[in-house]
Amino acid sequence: ITAAIHEISESHSIPLVDFQSLLREKCQVELGHRCLGKEYFLDHVHPDIDTHRDLAIWLIDALQQAGLASGQSLQDADYAVQVQRVIRTVEGRIDVSAHGVALRNLAKVLHWSGKFEEAAPRASDALELLPRDPESRFVLADCLKNIGDPQAALAQYELLQEDAPEYARAYLPLGELLVESELYERAKPQLLFVLLREPQNAYAYYLLGRTHLALSEYAFALECFEQADKLYPNESLTMKYLSQARQLAAGL
Repeated sequence: ITAAIHEISESHSIPLVDFQSLLREKCQVELGHRCLGKEYFLDHVHPDIDTHRDLAIWLIDALQQAGLASGQSLQDADYAVQVQRVIRTVEGRIDVSAHGVALRNLAKVLHWSGKFEEAAPRASDALELLPRDPESRFVLADCLKNIGDPQAALAQYELLQEDAPEYARAYLPLGELLVESELYERAKPQLLFVLLREPQNAYAYYLLGRTHLALSEYAFALECFEQADKLYPNESLTMKYLSQARQLAAGL
């Protein structure tokens, strides 16, 4: 595609704004390398606000050089104050809520696709604009868990429960994280609450069974694993813990 664009520009004498080359030159000056990344892009394809501004200025420069627009170059030092004034005006018109929702949606798409390291910064950006947004907080918490930072994930879940205790989507993932973190005393009421809302949730019974087992509550563990097996039969991990619970409960 890039080669075709260059060919058309040359064969028809059409001005070309080589965005990639211009941005790489800017990256070299500012960062000392030409590898474009998160400093200029929100993800693998979308430029951030500042990079969109750079592109606009490069387009105006190309129009001026081609004689299609008049005036002095916007990159001249004489225009620095005016350019900054325009930047403030344009950015002042941005709808903060709409911008936050857009960042949240981008974080959700990246999260759904398993790109947790890319999704987490976008969820954080969304929370700067929408501080009490439960979806953004949940995406950030789950991303932190998946990139191996359970303590930070727990902190985000705690904030989520403070801000939006009714956000039910987070109940089971938080219970799972508490079990994985071996925080069984905290996990037990969390999972019981999940089962109050979802009494047919086999995985919640499984997690609660593991919790009771770790707390030496063998009879309760046995009940949970039996219920998990009833709802989702013959799952290998359930069967493994069910056997343990039976042996331990029988020894009481």
